[in-house]
Amino acid sequence: MFFSCCFYFTIDAQDPYKEMIDKKWTLYEMTLYNMEPQDLSHRQYFLIFHYNKEMTYKLDTNPGKIKIKSINGNRIEYAYLKSDELSYNGKVAEKIYFCLTKATYFATGDDSLVFYSDIGKIKFYAEPYKDSGFTGEWVLTSYTNTEKEESLPLSEKMKRPITIHFNDDGTEGVFSGFTEENEIKGKYEFIDSLEIKINKINTPQKTEKNEWNEKFWEVIRFVTFYRATGDSLLLFYNEDKEYMEFQPVEEEDTN
Repeated sequence: MFFSCCFYFTIDAQDPYKEMIDKKWTLYEMTLYNMEPQDLSHRQYFLIFHYNKEMTYKLDTNPGKIKIKSINGNRIEYAYLKSDELSYNGKVAEKIYFCLTKATYFATGDDSLVFYSDIGKIKFYAEPYKDSGFTGEWVLTSYTNTEKEESLPLSEKMKRPITIHFNDDGTEGVFSGFTEENEIKGKYEFIDSLEIKINKINTPQKTEKNEWNEKFWEVIRFVTFYRATGDSLLLFYNEDKEYMEFQPVEEEDTN
């Protein structure tokens, strides 16, 4: 099942979002009203807030993401983006998801983050984490050869540019998207600072109709190095002599 909603959290700090980035918020306990606190630290459920104003979460085996639309005074508005189909083992993750998405306010302090909703509260604690800058939706805009000083930009005639959504926890991640003719699915992991390994990439089922899309399948599995700034994502290959440049996909205004 899929959800589509907007919801609000009340905030007390001047700019609490900056304090949430570069941390992995692991679920510690859930307290439903009229019940004793339930220790959930062993389940490894977590939230991560990213520089591109996107919050990713993992409940059970189900990842999801929520985009932050705006912050006004003591209220922050989130727009639910997209989630894999939710199929929880039991009701625990379902209740956590409800507490998270239906929260009326949250509080931070002492490396803790607590969400309050009509059915109770959920508490997270902070762990060290460095945002890779990967997470988000990106569109491929050029191929560049630094030795030859040549660049192949995205053609305006392209019917559908290559778009990929990356989602990781700072250690490993998954990506998915589309070329003009094929679906893209794969996995990656971070080896060291700025080093990356594509662990898995699907095989295209259809023949691509142009050089731009063919080149993507030729080089993606050989990516070994990256640079992410928030405004661009560079994926290097061929001994870091060539790279693909991605730009973030602009969010559509639904108002």
